[in-house]
Order: sequence, then C-alpha cells, then structure tokens
Amino acid sequence: MRYFPLIPRLKRLYMSSKTAEDMRWHFDRKDEKVISHPADGEAWKKFDQRYEEFAKDPRSVRLGLASDGFNPYRLMNTSYSTWPVILIPYNLPPWLCMKSTSFILSLIIPGKFGPGMDIDVYLQTLIHELKLLWEGVYVFDAHSGKCFKMRAALHSTINDFPAYAMLSGWSTRGYNACPTCADSGCAYSFGGKITYPGARKWLPIDHPYHSQASLFDGEEEYGLALVPVSGTEVLKQQEKVKYVYGKSKSVPKKRGRQEDDEIDDDDDDDQDDVVLWKKKSKLFKLEYWEHNPLRHNLDVMHIEKNVCDNFLGTLLGMEKSRDDKNARLALKARNIKSHLWPESHPNRVKDYLPPAAYTMSKEEKERFLNVLQNLKVPDGYGSNLQRCVNLKQRKLINLKSLDNHVLMQDILPVALRASNATKVIDLLDELSDFFKKIWSTAIERSELDSIKSRLVLTLCKMEKEFLPTFFTIMVHLLIHLADEVKLGGPVHYRWMYPIERYLAFLKSHVSNKAQPEGSIAEGYLLWETIAFCSRYLESVETIFNRPKRNEDGVPDINNYLYYSGGRVVGMKENVRLDDKSLKQAHRYVLLHSDEMKLANNLDDSTKEGKLRKSLPGGLSNRGKRMKSVIINGYKFDTVDRERSQKTQNSGIMVEADGQEYYGKLKEILELDYYGSFKVLMFRCDWVDIRKGFKTYPSGRVRVNFSKLMHTSQNLKDDPFIFSSQAKQVFYIEDEIQKGWFHVIKTKPRDLFDIPDDDDDDDE
Repeated sequence: MRYFPLIPRLKRLYMSSKTAEDMRWHFDRKDEKVISHPADGEAWKKFDQRYEEFAKDPRSVRLGLASDGFNPYRLMNTSYSTWPVILIPYNLPPWLCMKSTSFILSLIIPGKFGPGMDIDVYLQTLIHELKLLWEGVYVFDAHSGKCFKMRAALHSTINDFPAYAMLSGWSTRGYNACPTCADSGCAYSFGGKITYPGARKWLPIDHPYHSQASLFDGEEEYGLALVPVSGTEVLKQQEKVKYVYGKSKSVPKKRGRQEDDEIDDDDDDDQDDVVLWKKKSKLFKLEYWEHNPLRHNLDVMHIEKNVCDNFLGTLLGMEKSRDDKNARLALKARNIKSHLWPESHPNRVKDYLPPAAYTMSKEEKERFLNVLQNLKVPDGYGSNLQRCVNLKQRKLINLKSLDNHVLMQDILPVALRASNATKVIDLLDELSDFFKKIWSTAIERSELDSIKSRLVLTLCKMEKEFLPTFFTIMVHLLIHLADEVKLGGPVHYRWMYPIERYLAFLKSHVSNKAQPEGSIAEGYLLWETIAFCSRYLESVETIFNRPKRNEDGVPDINNYLYYSGGRVVGMKENVRLDDKSLKQAHRYVLLHSDEMKLANNLDDSTKEGKLRKSLPGGLSNRGKRMKSVIINGYKFDTVDRERSQKTQNSGIMVEADGQEYYGKLKEILELDYYGSFKVLMFRCDWVDIRKGFKTYPSGRVRVNFSKLMHTSQNLKDDPFIFSSQAKQVFYIEDEIQKGWFHVIKTKPRDLFDIPDDDDDDDE
C-alpha cells in the first residue's frame, strides 16, 4: 500500500496565498433559498449546529472521500484491480472544488484483487490522521498572515453502489439492498429476479393508487415510507456484527432448526441486524461520524446509466431487457395484467407474448435508431452517438456513462417519438425533467419536495405500464435522490464523473507494468510538485491558466460593442456589404443600444461618449466574414461550414421581451464604425413563432424552417443579432413529421449558477 500523508497537503493549501483565500469561500457567501454548494446542504448546517467550535472558524476543512477500482493495464481481459482513495476539499468554490488539481490522493490500495470489505484495514492510517485533524494542527495562513489551529472533518463518501457496501458495511444485495429503506423496503421475487417496486408508499395517504391493486402488483398498498435510520442507530446495529478481516475467513456454521427454536425474540432482532450489516465500518472511529446525516452518497451517474440501460434494453429487446417469458409467466402466477400473459398456439413453437405499451415493432425500432444515426450534437456536448448504432441488429452498443446521460436527459424522449409508444414517451419526458432538475448547479430549496412528489407519481405510472422486473434496485434509488440533494448539495459535487476522469489520469502514469502502483505513486508525486510550482508561473501556460476548449477571451474586448467580441476559429475574409445589409445591421445597433440612452450627458472622452459620437456616423461597408467563432462558452459555426462537420453548431436561440426565437446561423460578420468600435453580428434565418413553432405539454419545442419569419431580402427584415446575445441549441428532425425539428437547449461547460449576494442586499 502507498500512503500519502494528508496533513502536509492540507497545510499546503493555507501556506499558499493562491489557495488560502479560496478555502473560506463557502463561508463568505450565503443564500438560504438556493442550494449551489455542499455548504448549503442540511448535513453541513446540522454539523455546524452540533459542533459550533469547529464551525466558528471558516477555515475548518470539510473533506469528501472517493474510492473506486480500475484496471491499470490497457488489456481489459487482464484481471487486476487497483483502488486509489481520493480526498476532496469541499471548502473550495465550485469552479475549483471538483477539478483534478484540487484532489488529494490519499492512498493506493494494491491489486491484484479489490479490497472488498477489508478496505477498512487500508483506511486505518487515514482514519488516524483524520482523528488528529479533528483535534487540530497549527498551520500558517498566508491570506491572513497568522497561524491558526486547522481542523478537518470527513463530510461524506462518493462511490458507486458496490463500493457503497464496502465503505458502509451495508449489504447492497438481496431483498434489503436499499440502504435508506433498510428492512422496511418492499422487494419481492418475481420471475426469478428480485424486484423493487412500491413507489405508492410515498404517495399522499388519500391517493387513489393505494387501492388499485390490479393495476400494480396485485396488492393494495397503504404502507408508509419510514424515516431513514440515524447514524447512532446504525452504530448500535453494527456493534452486534462480528466480522473477521482477511481473505481466508472460516464460514460461520449454520444453526440447526432446534437451535433456532431456542432463540428468543430479542435475539431474533439481533440476528436481523447482523444480516443487514456485513461489518462495523471503521469510519465510526471518528467521533462525529455517527452524527453525520449523510455519510455515504448514492452515485447519480451510475443510477442514471442503469435506468437508461433498463429503458433501452426493454424498448429494443436487447440483452438487458426486463421483459421475457419468465416475467410474463410470473404475471400469470400473481394474477395481474392478464392482457400481457403468454399465449400458446398449436401452430407456434414459442408462446406468443402480447405487445405491451412499450413494445416497438421492427419499423419503429429502425426509425428510432435512424434518429440517433443521423444525430449531430454541438461541440463539447457529448460523444458521437452514431458509432453506437447497429441498424442491422437493431440495437445500441458500447454506450458510455456520458452517452446514457445525454440520452436520458435530452435525446431519448425525442427519438422515441418515432414510435407509437405514447405513454412511454410521456413517462420519459417526466423522468428526463427530474434528472435535469436534480443535476442543476443551483436549485431552489423550496422546489425539492415538489420534485420528489412528481417523481413518485412518475414511478407509479411506470409500475402500471412496465413489468415488475423493470424495477431494479437502481430504479428504486431514484426515490431518495432529491432528499440527498437537500442534505448534501448539488449532484455534481457527489457523483463519480470527475472521479472516473481522475482514475484515467492516474492510469496514464503506469509505465512499469510489473509495478503499476509504484508507477502511479511516482507519477503522482511528480505531477503534484509541478502543479504546486505552476501556481506561481503566471507568465507561462500551466494547468491552471491553460485556455479551455471553448475559451472565448478576446484581448481587445473593449473595442467591441456590447461585449460581442469572440475568439475567431479559422481565417477572416474581407467583404464589402451591400447597402441593405448595412442599414439592417446599423438599425439593429441603434434600436438595441441601451448605452446610447445613458451617454447623452457624458463627456466625449469616455467610452460611452465616443459611442454616442460614433453611432450616428454609421457603419463602414468594409467588414470581415468568418465561418466559426467562440463566444459565451459556445462554439458557433455557419450552416455552410457545418455541412462538412460531424457536429451541429449552427443552432441559435435568443430571448427578447419574454419570447424565445429560434434560428440557424447563416453568416458571421465583424462590422466597423470607422475605426472607433467594432461589433460582431450574426445573420440568421429565424423561424416564424406563429406558423413554424409548436410546444408540447411537457414544454418541449418543435420548429419548422420552411416557415421563416422573413427572407432577409427586404429592408424591413431583421436578420441580425449581437453575437453576445446568442445561446446555443441543436435540432433533431422528427422521423414521422418531416420538416419539423425538436429543439434541445444546451449550456456551456464550466458555467456555475452562483447567486449574487449583491442582489440579495438590494432587496
């Protein structure tokens, strides 16, 4: 095992003037209405209330702990699993917190086999350091210029579901797999598989679904969802568990029936606790751990991936389909959903399985896959889904977690409209909306209860349409995600995406195949040293100041009106504009020039005064044309350039007077007010919002580009906007109603919706 001491690395955060101030960011801004950081979660706040001395100093460190295994070799058929343990300082602001430069590699657990439940043995050194940090160590704070007593506490763990069991000690298999519901779940065996329906428990007590047994699993449901067990109660249960660490453990002898009869009721309760827990977690050695409301996070990344796989497998009849003959026979055995029972025919070798609401014909599957085959998405939005489509076998292959993410949130409800599965489309729309809400970087605290209520109703509707086998443990865990957002803050601080990327980074250090852990350790120490020094090398490009993929910084941005300057991709072409285009562009500038109204009484030496003086003179007819530009974090391409690309970057959306307008980018022009100012403008084809615009009840939008607002040929037409006004969308053509396109909105990467404290003060 390789261990990297934690205390010196935390000291380094405060000894550097570059990071010391950032470590108190969580304390300096407060907004009780919006959850945008783990500090806004109830778990953080309750911890502060219980340990006031710890919370008094904003420099006290809260740490997230993440762990997962990976194969350090490129040959995936080689069985080997290395387990790094990573710590994340949650004090940092959102734009730094989940970056790899902020992660602290704590230890590397060697392979060849994963540690399993014995992971606690490896964590003991880290737990010892965490105990010391709870008492406090003296550190110099470069921001204040003084020494202080730095304390640190473990906030929660981040892991996939199997690792959840390893760190918590809970058995995530069997009938009590849900760690939140514990033994109050409603799992049962169905068709040879364990299924976890029962969302009706979370409905209001007077909801009619409670008594509609025939539409669900044949039973009326009046049970109530129990309150999650507290950490103190968990510790009490785990105290009864006897677990022997090590790979060669003797299997406990099974009791005979006569011995069972001699055990009283109290002992039965004890045995139930033992069955639920595999071991006592060593994290309870931390005195505050039992009082932490959110000790282990459910990983939304893997939950979303598994839910998406369930849908795709069932809809397309792939390997992961949750509908088969055994499941249909189980319906008959429970005397429910008789319209889906298998039917025997003398002329058929196999039993006939009647189509369900989600069953797709071969033609519908082909139309659905054609949507994905022809799909183009914006730069940086996701991977190329076309590579995953197998039209010959009518299935999707090699889907990654990010592919499942974009499918579940945006594309699947749209692509499925190529079929007649109307009920399933509506359910997917509702589920997609749920994922979008909880994946928000900032979410209203008051919305979370209604988000959960809508999800419960959606899951109940799904139970009416899908077989019970569809409801695996991952589908059930959706119930608890909104509650965890309320406790722990936004999802992107508690998911595995950045951890998985970091594991790939560690894997890149493996140069010696005979000693993979040693290679990772040496590579990490070298990278850590370079990263620390890079903070002070401002004149050269480093990992901290390297431009992002769609960085739109412009050195002479002040020379552009309305911050319209962007980073040009490719060459600029000199053009001479016709009078009509000049007048259309200049008119747009004048009509949308708020700065002109504010500049009437200003001196001509100011920027606003120069603007007032320059605008009446009009535009020069000599400008520059380009095919691609990056602005607002988006990359925009003209329609002509897009034809040769595998991405779709020409979709434009602009908001004006509360109305959204959709178009396609035809031309990018840099216009000049005779050397005084420049303005970067987009010429677009705009859809007529009366004739070429439709909205679904779910809020999704369709547009038709054969029904345009104008052709731009008349002087009164208004085809231009400022580049800084543009937001990016992309379009997916409807396979049934050709000419109509579904609109998918996008957000730029690294955009954080952080509430402005000044706005609150103004109120």
